[in-house]
Amino acid sequence: MSLKLSAHGVQVTSAVFHSVPEVGNEGAPPPAAAIPLPLTATSVGLSHLGPRGGLPQVELSISGSSGSGNVTVPLSAPPGDRSRGWAQLSCSAPNVLAYVLFGEAEAEDTVVMIAYPGTLEFMSLLPDEWSLGDVSLCGTHESSAQTGLFISKCQDRDVATQLADGVRVLDVRLRLGPTGELETYHGIRAQNSTLKVYLDAVDAFLAAHPRESIMLSIKEETPPDAPDFSRVVYDALKAYGTRFVFTEHVPRLGEIRGRAQVMTRFGRQENAPWPDGLGFHPSRWPDSVKEGFDCDCHGTPVRVSDWYALDSALDIPLKAEAVTTFLEPTTTCAPASQISIAFASAAKFPFATPQWVAKGVGAPTLGLGIHGVNARVVEWLLRQVVLGRRPRAIVMADFYEYTGSGEAGLGALLAALNYLEQ
Repeated sequence: MSLKLSAHGVQVTSAVFHSVPEVGNEGAPPPAAAIPLPLTATSVGLSHLGPRGGLPQVELSISGSSGSGNVTVPLSAPPGDRSRGWAQLSCSAPNVLAYVLFGEAEAEDTVVMIAYPGTLEFMSLLPDEWSLGDVSLCGTHESSAQTGLFISKCQDRDVATQLADGVRVLDVRLRLGPTGELETYHGIRAQNSTLKVYLDAVDAFLAAHPRESIMLSIKEETPPDAPDFSRVVYDALKAYGTRFVFTEHVPRLGEIRGRAQVMTRFGRQENAPWPDGLGFHPSRWPDSVKEGFDCDCHGTPVRVSDWYALDSALDIPLKAEAVTTFLEPTTTCAPASQISIAFASAAKFPFATPQWVAKGVGAPTLGLGIHGVNARVVEWLLRQVVLGRRPRAIVMADFYEYTGSGEAGLGALLAALNYLEQ
């Protein structure tokens, strides 16, 4: 009987069993004393442990390039955690994410640990020759949709916080207002912000972190179609000098350090020729195709999964399966061979709101409800880590910071996955 280890960029130097007294259980046997445990590179031996008492835990001491610390692994997880399939663990080492993946029995549980540079500058040490399509990235669907309650709200955090949390792809939907201002919208719902707020935030972040890169997707929320929309967007971006990249191929990281690659989901107009290019510009975007779709960007295959029109929250498992099935081939594709974008977001009012789809319905951690897409995607990602794999893809999410356990969120986990190969 053992606790399996999947450690990446860290070394486990010791493992000790101990237990914490249960609160309000004075008649219970006293917790067992601390016991050193046999340790290998891939497991911690548990078979010789006798009666445990209290709340049994394994304390792992770890060290790595970012420093040393401890990871606490409970040996009696609550049923809600086991139904989710995983839980984030308490870890005192800097810039190390730690999780436990639950097996069918305690003997099959696996501790996953990944060291990385942190969410602010995780791209800085990635190789310049990597294509943007090679990086595991978190994006936010409807990045500006922070109002509208259950109907149109998709994010709880502003753009500066999103970038600090490891988000590197922003999806901004706009309408050209009566005063000529590009205003943020989600459908018919105004989001009380402007494109300039997002461009200022991107500019400030990249000025402070000049080896990071961002992709900014811009789409016009219609109707109506504004004849000057394309021109006004181009003029707004050009006001920032060379900060925004308009080339139409999928760039390598060395081309866009300290810069933002533009992605356009609208075309040229006569009064806006975009002489520098339309940026990354998928050649088509069919509406809510369950199996995903393929297109082309100047010779680079583009794959997109954007099935969002669920019939109800009961379709959450099907949505999560569609996302992970789409991501599966990206774990083994050749470098610089494609760019894949998977939208983990979905909604269809009134039975599948963005919050329900992302976070789940009811109280799933208590066994009373349905775990959300975000939690299900995290489980799949962790199981890929155990296999030594990661998706070469962008995962666009609603409420990216909420996964059902811990505070790391999808931004941190996807950022850390890039360091499996380092």
